[in-house]
Amino acid sequence: MKRIFTVAILILVVSCRQRQNEKLIADSVTTDKATTSTVKFHDNSVEVNESDTVLVGNYSLVFQPTDSIEMSDIFEDLALRKQMTDSIGNWHEKIIFLEKYLLGKYPKFFDADKKTLTLFLEDGKELKLPKWDSVNQVGYNFGAYLPSIDYYLIYVPWYEGSGLLLVNRRNGFKKEIIGEPYFLTKSKRILTINSDLYAGYTDNGIELLSISGDTIKSEFKLIVKNWGPTGARWLTENKIVIEKEYFDPKMGKKYSLVTIE
Repeated sequence: MKRIFTVAILILVVSCRQRQNEKLIADSVTTDKATTSTVKFHDNSVEVNESDTVLVGNYSLVFQPTDSIEMSDIFEDLALRKQMTDSIGNWHEKIIFLEKYLLGKYPKFFDADKKTLTLFLEDGKELKLPKWDSVNQVGYNFGAYLPSIDYYLIYVPWYEGSGLLLVNRRNGFKKEIIGEPYFLTKSKRILTINSDLYAGYTDNGIELLSISGDTIKSEFKLIVKNWGPTGARWLTENKIVIEKEYFDPKMGKKYSLVTIE
């Protein structure tokens, strides 16, 4: 009788703990209605509808659905880059391969070995960055020279995820950005975009920057919850078309005309 009573107590304890664990798991995840994928979002993310007005910082962003148009290419050799790396599945291996290709194309701009990325600046100085910093779990790989703004684009792999860095070729000024940069040279505006819907390691959304002298100023950053930007094209100084992807692949790509006010 005593043994039966003890077993009953053990079953009750295990059952209670299981229900508590299930509740903790349920409370700690967010599931998008259009998919069964579990997604962890940043606390400051917002849901942006197809037709919407979002206030962010000192700006008002007006979103309106629009027809598809061709997105801008941020690299002049984008087709060649894709052709060379399409068969490489690992992202880090891709950027290492691209760095070797770019070293042959831009030897006057940078040098790289197994330990160090060396950027050559206009004033004759050198900026050295580690290929991998095991203490901070971050690395640096050359990604492009951007002649329209005279900056270097640097890939920044992390232990989990990755980022991007702009480096001024004239003075070495550094600016972290959330994703690929799209330029409106005449007004010195830069829009950066990043889609990271599923993993959630990086900011999923759009960011507006402005070039001020030899530095770059952040204007706003909008972290989006329900779609990810995959392309952009400036139309005017304050109008951009953004290509978007969704959790549910059946939705395909959609396009928003964004007016910055």
